[in-house]
Amino acid sequence: QVVIRRIQVPPLPAPLACTGVQCDYDTGIMDANDDDNGAAHFHSDGRDFLRDGTRTGIPANLKYAISAPTGTQASTGKSFKQMLEDALTNHQENEMDGLDATTPGREVLRWNNEGKRTIAATDSLTSNQITDFVNKVKARATVIGVNKKAPLVLNNGVPTDPTVSVNLGTVTNPTITVIQGSNDPKDTYTTLSFQGNTQGAGILIVEDGDIDISGTFRWDGVIIATGKNAGVTFKKNSRSYIYGGMVINETKKKEKRQYEFQIERNYHGDSAIDQFTTFYYSQQNIDMLQQIQGLVRLATWREM
Repeated sequence: QVVIRRIQVPPLPAPLACTGVQCDYDTGIMDANDDDNGAAHFHSDGRDFLRDGTRTGIPANLKYAISAPTGTQASTGKSFKQMLEDALTNHQENEMDGLDATTPGREVLRWNNEGKRTIAATDSLTSNQITDFVNKVKARATVIGVNKKAPLVLNNGVPTDPTVSVNLGTVTNPTITVIQGSNDPKDTYTTLSFQGNTQGAGILIVEDGDIDISGTFRWDGVIIATGKNAGVTFKKNSRSYIYGGMVINETKKKEKRQYEFQIERNYHGDSAIDQFTTFYYSQQNIDMLQQIQGLVRLATWREM
């Protein structure tokens, strides 16, 4: 008789979730004179999508567009939800789709100018849950240590350092990868940098460090930035599409990093390339993660 236990991926309240003790946002610029040329488009969609971009329409899988913790951030005295709302322009608020945070079960559609209603303060996913999950999966993951003065750079998914091997996974063979940063209290260095064209699938965790994303980036699954000095920056002119979710879990109060979530400002005239930062909730990809062999363990075994 064999008993198998699975490590459960924490339930995501939104495709973009901040769960930590600090959540500072810079969401780029979308001004009144925008002509859709050279501006930062930021869209988060809590409606359930298949990885081919098709909506499932399953009500039970409807999530908020963005979630923040309840309570107040110590460094600002503002609620986490208020900080998020303050960071979004009117246009960006109306790029949000998902579950209504004020009316249970109702779907918010961006073209109804209601995007702000799908930004939620919730403790359904907590910092402790993320930390516990990361600690459990590290023993079953590929762990790569990064020196703070030598970040891990992936160009077209391949490390620029030939001595390092990284498998970002595919939807048929998703992986669990942990990039372990080092103590960088002044937040001087980047831990993980994506350049060129990147595609991956599975669970990507960056612990005690930050992520820079440039070029074209597609991820199927979940990305977690957690620990001290954690954060994610989407670089100017990047095009990013995440089907599943991203969680940012800063565990240090009043840390030096300016923003936990940043879309670099892309001013008019900088480039003819539009910038897209897009999050889609995908139950299909969450279910895919639960089939990763590293999340399954043998609990007990005996001969009958």
